[in-house]
Amino acid sequence: MKKIIASAAFLLISASIIAKPVINSVKEEKPIKDGKGIFYFLPKTMLKIEVKTIKTTFVKGPFFQYAGRFLGTKDFIKADKEEWCLESLTLTPFSVADTSKVFYIQSPEKTAGISLNCDNILCAIGNECKQNECIKKESSTSLLSKKNVIFDWNILNEDALQANSTTKMAELAAKQLYAIRESKNSYLLGDFEFPSDGTSTQILFDQLCSTEQKLTELFVGKTITDTLVQTIEIDPSKNIDEVLFRFTSKQGIVDKTDLSGTPVYVKIETERANLNLAEKQKKQNGIRYQITGKSTITLYDAETILIEKSIKVAQLGYTLALDKKLTKDKNLRLIFNPTTGEIRHLQTK
Repeated sequence: MKKIIASAAFLLISASIIAKPVINSVKEEKPIKDGKGIFYFLPKTMLKIEVKTIKTTFVKGPFFQYAGRFLGTKDFIKADKEEWCLESLTLTPFSVADTSKVFYIQSPEKTAGISLNCDNILCAIGNECKQNECIKKESSTSLLSKKNVIFDWNILNEDALQANSTTKMAELAAKQLYAIRESKNSYLLGDFEFPSDGTSTQILFDQLCSTEQKLTELFVGKTITDTLVQTIEIDPSKNIDEVLFRFTSKQGIVDKTDLSGTPVYVKIETERANLNLAEKQKKQNGIRYQITGKSTITLYDAETILIEKSIKVAQLGYTLALDKKLTKDKNLRLIFNPTTGEIRHLQTK
């Protein structure tokens, strides 16, 4: 921090001698605002891979052994188990501050129009950064839905609850279930007298349906579905072809060293930007922006390509300086891509 303050002091002294904006490269990691100048970063492009999996939990009902005998069905859960399936994969580029590319803008007139995002990455001049230009990272693992596996015994009538054996309790629960189904059928056929108020009729019918479902679950069991999203972050500027993770239908995503799972691979092929233009601007001084390179990312397994996408990558390119004439223009409106550092929109009057 002392080095930063010293650098800022030196640059501010220079400002009193030179009227036009001065942009200098700084090696310190943390930018500061000193009221007369501003430090900013250019972005480093990163890649977020979101893996969406579905976990299905099968829970047998407390009366499962009587499902065939009292309900006449073979479609019931006989044992508790879990099953996983790989639902989808998504690739999303995002940015972090590139600590090797931090600059200082020395000009009281120009810093008023400078806009940085929450990572201190330059994103606009003469415009405010949009709120979504800096997205906070989510937890790497998040459960989107969660349900407790609880069977409702309160829907059983008094005779069933006081039964002296599980068999008798199941038999009475089945009779109660059949009675409810008969009431529903009578309603649908118009033979059952409900209150004349339409709203009250619907409420009573919904209660019958709910009680029927809960009684049925005591015999056939419950099926609960949970959605799990797991995030993997990688640097897309490096050529790789390796196992990203492994997947098993019994456990979901497992570590890439766990041979019980089927491997999902990630392949990254990079293409660097041509540096000829950068050499010409090597000694120029101005507000910096990025020319990008490109990476092609492929996710695949042993049988098929799951996803393939090309993205622009800041660190595969080079840095250029904005034309000094534009820098002096008080009407300059400049918007940068906060993920790549490229110029997204430029306007002067």
